[in-house]
Parts: sequence; structure tokens; C-alpha cells
Amino acid sequence: MTDSLTQNAWTLIDHGRAADALSLTEPAARNAGAPPNLLMAHAAALKALGRVDDAVAFNRRAVTRAPNDRFAWYNLAATLGDLKLDAEAEAAARRTLALGLDAPEVWLVLGKALQGLRRYDDAEKALLTALARRPNDAAAHLDLAQLRWMRSGRQDEALAVLEAALGKHPGDAGLWLIKSTVLTFAGDHAAADATLTEALRASPSDVLLRLAARARGWSHRRRRQDAGPRPGGPAPGARRAGGPCGALRSLAGERPGSGGRRDRRASGRGHA
Repeated sequence: MTDSLTQNAWTLIDHGRAADALSLTEPAARNAGAPPNLLMAHAAALKALGRVDDAVAFNRRAVTRAPNDRFAWYNLAATLGDLKLDAEAEAAARRTLALGLDAPEVWLVLGKALQGLRRYDDAEKALLTALARRPNDAAAHLDLAQLRWMRSGRQDEALAVLEAALGKHPGDAGLWLIKSTVLTFAGDHAAADATLTEALRASPSDVLLRLAARARGWSHRRRRQDAGPRPGGPAPGARRAGGPCGALRSLAGERPGSGGRRDRRASGRGHA
């Protein structure tokens, strides 16, 4: 009965009906004897609804109920990372790896936690390991490029690994989208435009590329509006929260097969 309920909950989440999944799992999840698979599905529904603070309690209960379940530990690590509880996220990710879940999603969570702890060399190694597991993982490429840009301020350094991946996967629109995003936050807007133009020429019907191109147009309009400095205001061209860079990152993360919805990608539905 519980297995069927859990399966139905995941199906609802897959179809964008997280609220229905939450209603379905709520009574059983409140039971002290709830199985870990159901607790993980309930936590995933909460996260899909933006209730990450509530989700972590159910992820913690899952590892308590199944201390050797690698999927439960991964999901806990991911939620802790979302909450910026980096030391705990690192420990949970390492526990996941020790239990045998050597997946790129786990290394990505570990890399982000290490970056939050300012252990930048270790963070870079973790992100490179994620890419060794999945060379065209867009989310890992974006995090690595951002980390290298922050550390070096050099565009070539930030893009080196991504350029190599594009050489091997020239038809991967997600990687072109990440390159445009990296060029944008590096301030090279002309190159970002040229990258999107090249990508759209190869994949003219790609929805995310078209949305990114539209966001680029939004960015150009805002920069023209900001051409004259205002007393006490931000410098011309300063990035704003929620502007195109943030939007492009979100789009890249949601592309199927590029690293979006990491709880589902690494954990599956099974119990290990």
C-alpha cells in the first residue's frame, strides 16, 4: 500500500502536481513508522513547493529510518545544500559516496558545499569529478565556470573545460546556453550574443535557447536605460537579482538531461 502511494506521489511530482503529491503523502508521512521512500517523496513534494525548511526534517527522518540508504543520504545532502548548511551538506554527501552512490549529482552537491566553506581547491576537484562522470552536465559546467571566474577573473580560465566539452558535444544546446551565461556574467555581452546566435543557427527551434535570446534582448534594453549614471544609484551595467543571468541559470538547470531536478536524477524511486 505504501509503495503504491509513494509511486503515485512521484508520478504527481513528475507532472507538476506537487501540491497533490503533498496531500497524498501527508497522512502517512506524519506517522512515526513511515518508510524512508515515502519520507523522501514527501520531502521532494515540499521542495517542489518551495518549502525547503520543512522538507529537511523529513529527509533527516529518512536517514534515521534507513542509515545505510545511499539515496536517503543524497537527498538529505541536497536539501542541506539548498539551505546553505554547507558543513552538514558536505558530511551527508561524503556519506552518500561512502555508501556507493558515485553519481555526478552527489559530486555537484559536494562541490557547492565545499565552495560555501571556502575550500575552493577541493570544490573545483569535486566539480571536475562530476564532469568526469557526465562530461556535458550543464549545471556542473556553470558552477565550475563561476568558481574559476571568481578565483581568476579570467574568461579563458573560466571557459576552458566548457570549451573542451563543446568540442566533443557541439550539438548540445544546453552547453551553448551555459557558455552564453558565463560570457554574460564575465561582462562580454557581444560574445554572449554571438554564442547564442551560433547556437540558434544549429538549433533554431530550441525553446530554451529562444528564451535565452529573448532575455538577452531584455538585458540590452536595461543597459541602454542605465546608460546615464544616477546619483546614489548602481553603476551602469550592474547586475540585478532576478535579471537575465539568474534567469538563464534557472533555464539551464531545468533542461531535461542537464542536471535539473537533482533529487529525482540521483535518487530514482528505489530503496537501496
